[in-house]
Amino acid sequence: MNVKLKLTIIPLLLIFSVCCELVFDLPHPSDDSLIKNFQSHEADFDQLARMSQEDFNLIRIAPDFTWTQKSAAWPRPESGLGFSPQRWDEYRGLFRKLDLKSGILSYQPDLVLFLASTKGLVTGGSSKGYAYCVKEPPLVVESLDNYSFKDSKKDIDRVYRRLKGNWYLFYEVSG
Repeated sequence: MNVKLKLTIIPLLLIFSVCCELVFDLPHPSDDSLIKNFQSHEADFDQLARMSQEDFNLIRIAPDFTWTQKSAAWPRPESGLGFSPQRWDEYRGLFRKLDLKSGILSYQPDLVLFLASTKGLVTGGSSKGYAYCVKEPPLVVESLDNYSFKDSKKDIDRVYRRLKGNWYLFYEVSG
């Protein structure tokens, strides 16, 4: 595909994607649906948490890109992925099985976010999913469904709901 065509198609796809999101503003999954998924696949979530701790040099692992501690640039050559293509396939398989459409975000060594649902852009959006927290999170609430940050007296952008042990659900807003 020539460069001119790519420069035309890519912006159109981005605009289409944003428009679809605005028109079909689907809600994040409910706490209950996330809890049910976690309970059905707890061993796989544990495996994914262990893998992310082993691959501590990676900050973000998604089905279609990676960020290492040294580079968020994409695309990168296979040698710059941060692990082998086979390891990435292992992650992708677990992402599909666990319904983690956007992969994981790792704040090593204390926190890994497992992104079940994301909306918006970096400049403003929200996400919901699972969190593996080594330390107690700053704000744990009874429910994330319909949580309003406007009602919070704390200056926060992420809240948690305890599942078990070091596992939580999380909901965050950005921008």
